[in-house]
Amino acid sequence: MAMAENNSANRGDSVSQTSPSDSENDIGTAQSPSAAATNLHTLERLATDLRCILINIRDRLWSGTYIGLVQIVIGLLSLIGLPAIFYWLNIDINDEQRLKNANNLAQNGRKIDAIDAYRSIASDAGGNNDQIVADAWLMVGRLWIEEREFEKALSAYTELIRLQPENAAAYYHRGNVRREHLDQARDAIIDYDTALSLRQNYFEAYLGKGIAESRLGWIKEAIESYSGAIRLQPRAVAVWINRGAAYSKLDENDKAFADYSEAIRLLPTYGGIYINRGDINRKLGRHGEALADYSTAIQLLPDFSYGYINRANLLLELDRYDDAFADYDEAVALDRNDPAVHYARGLAASRDPNRIDAACSDFSTALTLAQNVGAKVPRIDFRNRLVEERDANRSRVISEAVGMNSDLISKIQASVAEKCSGLEN
Repeated sequence: MAMAENNSANRGDSVSQTSPSDSENDIGTAQSPSAAATNLHTLERLATDLRCILINIRDRLWSGTYIGLVQIVIGLLSLIGLPAIFYWLNIDINDEQRLKNANNLAQNGRKIDAIDAYRSIASDAGGNNDQIVADAWLMVGRLWIEEREFEKALSAYTELIRLQPENAAAYYHRGNVRREHLDQARDAIIDYDTALSLRQNYFEAYLGKGIAESRLGWIKEAIESYSGAIRLQPRAVAVWINRGAAYSKLDENDKAFADYSEAIRLLPTYGGIYINRGDINRKLGRHGEALADYSTAIQLLPDFSYGYINRANLLLELDRYDDAFADYDEAVALDRNDPAVHYARGLAASRDPNRIDAACSDFSTALTLAQNVGAKVPRIDFRNRLVEERDANRSRVISEAVGMNSDLISKIQASVAEKCSGLEN
């Protein structure tokens, strides 16, 4: 049971509630007559003020009062700095304040009111300010995701794409919705590709694309995408883990070992990587190194049952039965509601004729837990899932859990039929 891969694509490019860092403003648009008149008035006022100040500066220079000159320059900057910046950036102060008000609504839990506010801001800004429009629609999409209204989130990002077809962030976030929540990995890849065509150094899009490709079983393509992400951010630990898992899927174990080792070098305190590398060492027959990796994982993650399970499985292979069952018992004590933990201990016990009763008891418990959809999501065989998604993606995780439980139930029933003829299914 390998540790799941990390998924940082969504965190790394999430939309800020104050200034979305990934919003793009590449499209030039004409100002409305009212906006143009306002800006002209602003310029006329600034020109008048500037003429007065320049005359004052001239008089000060002639009189030799340099300290007074410094004061005037400071006054000049304070007078025209903020209005000029807002003019040059084509940002209306009222729109900025409205965005702040909408952000406050969202932060205070009034998400539907905030969505309405962002929609209104985007509509009023129209073609006058692409940045305001992008920020508003990105926040609408984000809030619909938080409300678990994924189709509405998709529509929000699609609307932004309609308004700004060169906005890479809009495609990226729509790809995330499709991959994480709507089981549309192929369409997500198309969105990630579009985002990358618009922004070639889009690290998060490479990572998201690799995850979607892994889900479809396109492992070689996923490796290529992860490699693109690594070229952009070689210190991003999650990508090394993901690519290592992809190499492991292809049984390219030396490359997997190298990637996991690099991840450990970058983040030596993350216990999950040691479990992954321990699995590779075990596959390569390096049992001593594998035991060392599993033991390090347990030291770093003493409450994580799968560190004990993996070490126990290896100890069992080495005929160290007492040590193995001590680890199995510890795993069960930590995770009593996980059917895979009971099943693992049951399988180990079933190899010993003197432990058949204990094995059948574990199978019975595992079967009961696995048949309960509300039970804890089983984490059996992470190597078949190249990424563990965030808790926010609960609907898809639960859907996968049902399928995983179904597979687990079949395995348990086969073991019961073979080992426990007297146990009812």
